[in-house]
Amino acid sequence: MFLKHYLRGTLEHSSNIKRIFFRGAIVSFCLLFFSCAKDNNEPDPAVPVNPGVFIWQIGSNTAVNADSAFFYQQFNTIYAFKNGNSNSLEINLSALSVGNYSFSLGSENVFTYANGSSSFVAKSGTLRITAAAGVKLSGDFNVSFDGGPGTLNGSFIDIVRK
Repeated sequence: MFLKHYLRGTLEHSSNIKRIFFRGAIVSFCLLFFSCAKDNNEPDPAVPVNPGVFIWQIGSNTAVNADSAFFYQQFNTIYAFKNGNSNSLEINLSALSVGNYSFSLGSENVFTYANGSSSFVAKSGTLRITAAAGVKLSGDFNVSFDGGPGTLNGSFIDIVRK
């Protein structure tokens, strides 16, 4: 009888240990599963990303504030757009380092202005990069065209790299 009571108690004790272990495993799994939420890699919409400012003016006309402006480091090219491609600048330079860059016909530096279906290449002028901080670029420019728009000047502050 003692043996029967002992074996029954041992089996019940063994069964309780298995239940406790099983419940503990389930609780651990749930904690692990629900605490490992996917990281949100999207920027916080409450914190605006500063795309920089790019403004240009043709002669004495009203200044144009670009809707979009950026640069491609690998191509040494700066772009600015107003109303899509209908009013845009494309500036190809020998480098995107702080310094002065001159434009002339046949130069490796090319400044192109497009307005509607017309485009114009600067015959003379300069662009000065005043700050090149890795992913941002700042500077100013003044160029002249044969016919067409005449002179165009402007500046850009902290435009971003694409």
